[in-house]
Amino acid sequence: MKTQRGEPIMTTLPSTQTLTADTYVIDRGHGETILFLHGVPDTADMWLPFIETLSATYRTIAADLPGLGRSGVPTDFDFSLDAMAGWVDHVLASRGITGKVTLVVHDFGGHYGLAWAVKNPERVAGLVISNTNFFSDYRWHIGAKLWRTPILGDVAMKLMKPSA
Repeated sequence: MKTQRGEPIMTTLPSTQTLTADTYVIDRGHGETILFLHGVPDTADMWLPFIETLSATYRTIAADLPGLGRSGVPTDFDFSLDAMAGWVDHVLASRGITGKVTLVVHDFGGHYGLAWAVKNPERVAGLVISNTNFFSDYRWHIGAKLWRTPILGDVAMKLMKPSA
């Protein structure tokens, strides 16, 4: 796939269950890599003010989490910590990134980013953590269970999206 750097793209990433999910990725700049992971119900666009500034010095990447923004999610996508770490691996691999990464995570993006960091400590250049929790024995709270329910979850997410 040929794309111009600096333009948001859609990339098809295999999940840990060998399913595919279209993942929206913003990839700008050159240099050491910073990966931004947003929370719920945000999108990668929440990071654009940071990306616009930091991409002058760093390679900045932000991806819409599975099922949010412009990213799809397979019907039986595995939302375990292992699968979340695998998703981050696939985002980085799809961009050709094999070295160290600074993670900037917020809210639910912290689950993905920190799951990956625990499995790949040698690849973590730094961490910026905002409003997140991370427990290996985390259980979905009632709201999150609702988000994962067909139809009701879609309605709940649409109601939570900020108005334009």
